[in-house]
Amino acid sequence: MRADKRSRVLREAASTRQANAADGYSNPMTTPSAYESLFDDLLDLAKQEGFSHICKIIRRFQSAEVPEADELDREQLRQFARFMKARGMLLHPYWSDEAQPYVESHEEEFLGLMKGLYGDFASFLLDELDLAVEPSKET
Repeated sequence: MRADKRSRVLREAASTRQANAADGYSNPMTTPSAYESLFDDLLDLAKQEGFSHICKIIRRFQSAEVPEADELDREQLRQFARFMKARGMLLHPYWSDEAQPYVESHEEEFLGLMKGLYGDFASFLLDELDLAVEPSKET
């Protein structure tokens, strides 16, 4: 998959989210039970990496009716999401057609992560905590 196709896939995903929001569609993951699988996967990764504070936050989310996070939690969650993205880039260094050598399987795996666990986590942070993983470029 080349850069133009990758850009198209990412634009389509963003466009779909915007269209759903405009139509009044709410994210199907609006209750803690809907996030159960996401929380389980995040907890497994946080345990694997030894991120004890992230584990505490996720466990608290698992038992909360409405996820809440103070400033420390919010920053830790943002950094965990960034770690996930960086980890994907490190595991699949030849994902971009700008990399030499370009390896299509790296791109497929990396983009799968971006649309999968990382994408779901980033969406959860934005939808439930109004927390963008990457700071706005407007500020």
